[in-house]
Amino acid sequence: MRFLSNLRVRIKVNLLGLIGVGALILVGGVGIWGVKELSDALHETGSLTALTHHHMTCDMMHDAMRADVLQAMRIGPKASAQDKQDVLKDVAEHAKTMRDSQGEIRKAFSSPGIKAALDEAAPKIEVYAATAQKIVTLALEDQANAEAIYPQFAEAYGGLEHELEALSDLVLEETKLIEDEHQRMSSVLLKIILGIVGLSWAGV
Repeated sequence: MRFLSNLRVRIKVNLLGLIGVGALILVGGVGIWGVKELSDALHETGSLTALTHHHMTCDMMHDAMRADVLQAMRIGPKASAQDKQDVLKDVAEHAKTMRDSQGEIRKAFSSPGIKAALDEAAPKIEVYAATAQKIVTLALEDQANAEAIYPQFAEAYGGLEHELEALSDLVLEETKLIEDEHQRMSSVLLKIILGIVGLSWAGV
């Protein structure tokens, strides 16, 4: 009788040991999966941060080039050589930064919708940048002619503004989707861990 009792104790101890080992294996597997998910989440967060930064830069350059045009029209042909050089340099740098920002956005993590919006905005960005540089140069030589073609620039400015607003909406939507997915995965991970702990206690 004592032998059977000892046998039952040993079986129970072995069973508990197996449950413990199984729980450790499950927790370890879940931990590895969780680390991978966290790494992916950090990568996506970094990409979204870069995406947002470059989009904001592009939007700022959109306004900066308009300011360059207005400055060139204000100072006109009678401006000093240094003032002319400064405004020409500014508009060229702002145009380059705007183009570069669009290129960086393409490199960042982005959805097909964002890429499609970039493809649609790209020609308008080129027209806007080229028109801004043209009117700045013209304003420093012939102010009257610059004023005559300014409505074309204003139209390009307004058209591009709508494109950038649409792109902003897509960026916000992309950010929200990824944040929701991260929260969902965190919830799933927590439930799995709690489930494993519960099973372990039930076995005990």
